[in-house]
Amino acid sequence: MMLANAGVPMIALHLPAMIALLVPIIAVEYLYGRYTLAIANSRVLSGVAGANLASTLIGIPTTWFLMVVLNIATTGGESKGLDTLPEKLASVVLQSAWLVPYEADLNWMIPAATLALLVPYFFASVFIERFILRKVWKGETENEIPSFAWAANGITYTMLALGTGVMLAQALI
Repeated sequence: MMLANAGVPMIALHLPAMIALLVPIIAVEYLYGRYTLAIANSRVLSGVAGANLASTLIGIPTTWFLMVVLNIATTGGESKGLDTLPEKLASVVLQSAWLVPYEADLNWMIPAATLALLVPYFFASVFIERFILRKVWKGETENEIPSFAWAANGITYTMLALGTGVMLAQALI
């Protein structure tokens, strides 16, 4: 089967998971905004919902694509191997967006690559959500938007990283 060697495009795993987690993430960021911002709850909800929808549907795929380009630029699309710790790190960090199909090791490689990709996803989310919130909350708490975007995403991405870390630990045990 020719597709067996195509690798694992992580967007195929990440985008459905992020869409499934969209409502809980919006809820967490809404609760954080509700208690930290001096604007109406309905405005907090509309801003957080719109910003997270944009960062999920635009930011995640765009960031993933840029990471694929970076992966190809740094590795030439060649496998890095899994014989040594540096090779393992290179395989899951440099090739995190599109994993080389090491079938026997994908159980730990997928959560490890997910942890690596959460970093650029976080920065993309902060950037996009800050941009959207400036539009939605124009004239209201504009000076608080940057710190809100960093903190709200810090909370939700920490939760995502902890959950992924648990999956990685289970795979390694």
